[in-house]
This record gives sequence, C-alpha cells and structure tokens, in this order.
Amino acid sequence: LKERNRNYSSWRKEHKAFVTLGIVMGAFLLCWVPFFTWYLTVAICGDEQCPCPRIVVSILFWIGYFNSTLNPVIYVMTNRDFKDAFSDILRKTFCWFRSRVEHSQKEWSGVYGYFKAIIHPKKSRLIGVSI
Repeated sequence: LKERNRNYSSWRKEHKAFVTLGIVMGAFLLCWVPFFTWYLTVAICGDEQCPCPRIVVSILFWIGYFNSTLNPVIYVMTNRDFKDAFSDILRKTFCWFRSRVEHSQKEWSGVYGYFKAIIHPKKSRLIGVSI
C-alpha cells in the first residue's frame, strides 16, 4: 500500500510538472509564433513584396517580449513553492520600502491645496508627491 501511494504521489508530481511545462511552452508559442511568421514571410518574399507597417512589427516584438512576463505568473499559478517564495520576496521588499518611507513624509497645506511629499531618508531628496 505504501509503495502504491508513493507511486501515485510521484505520478502526480510528474503530471503537474508536465502540465506546467505545457502551459509555459503554449504561452511561448502563442507569444512568438506571430513574430516568427512575419519574419519568415519577409525573409521568403522580401520587404518590397510583403510590406508591413512598422507599428505592426513593433507590436509583434512586444507580444514576444510579453512572454517573459508571463513565465513568473504561470509558475505562481501552478507551483505552490514558487508562489510562497515569490510572495515572501514581495512582502519583504514592500515592507522594507514602506517602513523607510513612512518615517520620512512631510505634509503641507496651502493656497493650492494639500500636498504630501515623500522624502528619501538617506539622500534627502524628493521621491514622490501626492495631492
């Protein structure tokens, strides 16, 4: 019975890894196929025969680059350990930043309304203003 549970657990981990890999590969293809389709079309028939507006080329590039932002999202959605580590890093980063900023806010009110300036504690320079 223990052996059977161990095999099932192993199979579940492998299946989950396979699904994650499939999603990552699918996102990669979805993001990069439009660009490479354009690229191969231009390589085969030439720029003169197959003109394409520069904005379309830029959009195709950016869709491909967008794939890099999808990978962490995919891993967070499919991997509990990655999600925990990622949220821990974000929490520590924002808690550190917030604690540094909270002690260095100056407030003014005047003719033009109410302003809150956020001063960097070490460099004594303005890093943000809210109205």
